[in-house]
Amino acid sequence: MTHPQLQAIHTHRRQLEKLDATTFDRGWYDLVLINVGRVQADASGAISSKGLSNAGFERVMAFLEETIADAGGKVGTYWRDRDRRRGHYLTTRQEWQIGQLFAEMRAAGLTYPLEAVVSQMSNSRTRRVEELNGQEAFKVIEMLKAAIGRKALA
Repeated sequence: MTHPQLQAIHTHRRQLEKLDATTFDRGWYDLVLINVGRVQADASGAISSKGLSNAGFERVMAFLEETIADAGGKVGTYWRDRDRRRGHYLTTRQEWQIGQLFAEMRAAGLTYPLEAVVSQMSNSRTRRVEELNGQEAFKVIEMLKAAIGRKALA
């Protein structure tokens, strides 16, 4: 867990406590970490958000966001949308990596159109990078790496 992630989760927790401190207490929060985030107690039996994996963090943030909305608080849908996309679409890191590799490929003098690569790797399902699923994004990344590697050997 990074410091900004810890800050984000504690900001949402404080927002819930302001809405209803008796319901959203430390015991409730520990149950959320265990059941939603799949955090295990440490050797002393303490539960901490520092034990969250990245996927667990995103699930907990989505749950807290939903709970805030249900309790009448004002909150966006960023984490709920992100959690909903998990497993169905590529990750933001994959999207970033495709952009970086494509720019590197262009700098190396290769001129494959990205839309054609995306279409080929998705079996003509889409021509847009953001609509790829995780497996298709992996194929695009590996194809771009291989093309850059072949160009470097030439």
